[in-house]
Amino acid sequence: MFGKAISAVMATVQARLDSFKAPAPAAKGRRSSKASKKTSAKKAAWPLTSPTPADLAFAGFHWKPSPVAPDNVMCNICNCQLDGWEASDVPAHEHLTHSPTCGFAINVCIRLRTGDPGRVEEDPLTETLLKARRDTFGDLWPLDTAAGFPDIDQMINAGWIYDPHDDAPDGVTCPYCSLSLDAWDIGDNPLDEHKRRAADCLFFTLKDLYHPVPAPAAKGKKRASRASSRTSTTRKVSAAKAPSKAVPKAPKRGTKRSSEAESVQEQPQLKRTKRPSTPDQFPSPASFSLRTPEAAGTPRFPVPEWTPVDIDLLLDGTGIAGAEAAQLLTGTEKAMTVEQWILFNAQQYENKLRAEFDRQVAAFETEGKRALEVLDSL
Repeated sequence: MFGKAISAVMATVQARLDSFKAPAPAAKGRRSSKASKKTSAKKAAWPLTSPTPADLAFAGFHWKPSPVAPDNVMCNICNCQLDGWEASDVPAHEHLTHSPTCGFAINVCIRLRTGDPGRVEEDPLTETLLKARRDTFGDLWPLDTAAGFPDIDQMINAGWIYDPHDDAPDGVTCPYCSLSLDAWDIGDNPLDEHKRRAADCLFFTLKDLYHPVPAPAAKGKKRASRASSRTSTTRKVSAAKAPSKAVPKAPKRGTKRSSEAESVQEQPQLKRTKRPSTPDQFPSPASFSLRTPEAAGTPRFPVPEWTPVDIDLLLDGTGIAGAEAAQLLTGTEKAMTVEQWILFNAQQYENKLRAEFDRQVAAFETEGKRALEVLDSL
């Protein structure tokens, strides 16, 4: 399994990039004098102009040349070695092609798909992707989880992969939004820290799509409302009997920053403090007509008759409409609930709109340049 023999030396991007600066080993019998040794040491280390060392290091490779393969590289996690590179090769794609189970290759290809309008991703909480993120950590996580620091399970379930730096040994990165965080404290929640800084990250969109939170039942809401009203009454009575000076609550242990906790506690007050309205903005209370309980069941406007659609008949392909729907829906869409299907298609159309917007902007810039050229020629 990957992750058990990861070398800490090549765990950082900078270390992998620096490996391409080392002098390449020469074949035996080539050097005949001290002068030739000095000359060979001054030659550029990496023999190719493309792919670049930066692209290879980003894809998880460090340089490991040999006399017969001067462009040989190696992955620090899966130990995959590749050589014979061509100028058109994409190191991340080649990495995943030749080592499809490597956790680093899987996640780096997710990062490369950022901004693709036709991007489609699977559930980020599958065992395959959880293991892929776990493999990037190996046994290199430097924080003491027994002391209360976040552990690897919390990190991978929050979408993070291990991405350390020389000055940040606990650095992590999200492959879906490329957000990077380090300097973790005791009591930090990796999922909350991720969502607070990147609420629009695709990780959370996919998480809600594949794992929707069921809405509470209506009866449960009513019971909760009555319970809350009783609780509110009890609090009012208790507050009347209590002394006027309130005792401040002790802060909870494990809070990352006290200023953030205070801002959360003050948020309900901000909601209650609205902009004052002038008498001219809204009509007086006397102008409102209230409906009596007897008239509550009478609709104010005529309601047209309608027939509900049998969604099972529509999707199973038995009827005419069902057959047409079955041809339009993919296998993945047929397995979705209605809510998941709506979210999935909304994401697809959003990506298409963005792509069309970019195309229109590019066309506008092109026409603008042509107009300027015509004006300059006059």
